[in-house]
Amino acid sequence: MSLLRAWWRLVPEEIPTDADRASKAPRPPARADEAAGENYDALIEQVSRTIVRLRLEVPAVMFLEIHRPIFFLASQGLFFCAPLLGLLLPPRKIDEFAHLLDSPQGVERLIERIEELATRNASQVPRSPFSVECKAQSGQRSTQNAERSHET
Repeated sequence: MSLLRAWWRLVPEEIPTDADRASKAPRPPARADEAAGENYDALIEQVSRTIVRLRLEVPAVMFLEIHRPIFFLASQGLFFCAPLLGLLLPPRKIDEFAHLLDSPQGVERLIERIEELATRNASQVPRSPFSVECKAQSGQRSTQNAERSHET
């Protein structure tokens, strides 16, 4: 009888149910966006600045818009090829970029950031000597110079 009492003391008074266990279990993030957090912001900023610096805004945005439906497959391909690509690039960057392509919100934020930087950069870029406005101004200068040369 003492053995039975000792065993009974080991049994908890309340046996946890499945609902109790589920409420205490750690939950995975709802989206891939939430898992990466601020890493997306740094990666989006780096990629968009590189694209704008190389002046490839239009082709990049067109490429991103056209291939938006298959970015999930592209991200899975990156995950699959990550060991091989890890020889050329840092594995952490490959993983971050694959997670970025995995979520539609990440691609949308990348497109928006490229467009934002492109419009900001367009107002700061000096005019080309071949633009229409510069040709008109240079035409006026050449006629003024010609008039001056005829006067002397």
